[in-house]
Amino acid sequence: MYGTLLPGSAAGQEFRLELVHRGQNTILASYPMQPDQEFVLHYIHSSDHTPVAARFKATAQGGIVLVEERFAWYGAGLAFHAQSDIDTSREWTAVRMHRDMDPFFLRVGRVADHALHIGNRSIALRDLAPGGTSLWIRLRPRGEPRHE
Repeated sequence: MYGTLLPGSAAGQEFRLELVHRGQNTILASYPMQPDQEFVLHYIHSSDHTPVAARFKATAQGGIVLVEERFAWYGAGLAFHAQSDIDTSREWTAVRMHRDMDPFFLRVGRVADHALHIGNRSIALRDLAPGGTSLWIRLRPRGEPRHE
């Protein structure tokens, strides 16, 4: 659905995308990110059992922004707002937006089979933590001491 996502060319600052176990306050995984670099979270909608892809972007200020959700079938909890840019002309509905995700908390699904795609990497979240685990997905400046 999305091709390889390449780093942006914003001014010099590098980040680490960290997946933090909220209950244990420990970093489970960390990946290099550049400003304007995108990553995608694929999952299966828990009640409709249909695929969803959420596309995010790292900001130059170290934030995370949700820029688009794509889904084959609209279900509870999916973005669909009259002021969003919505494209229903293809097989997948695309809802483009600019939603700040600070903080970005995500519970690893038991049904959702969450997979994070960063460039050519694919990370199954259930390989990092069992279903039901609450994660904090955050950006930290590269080289910053690990503050958990």
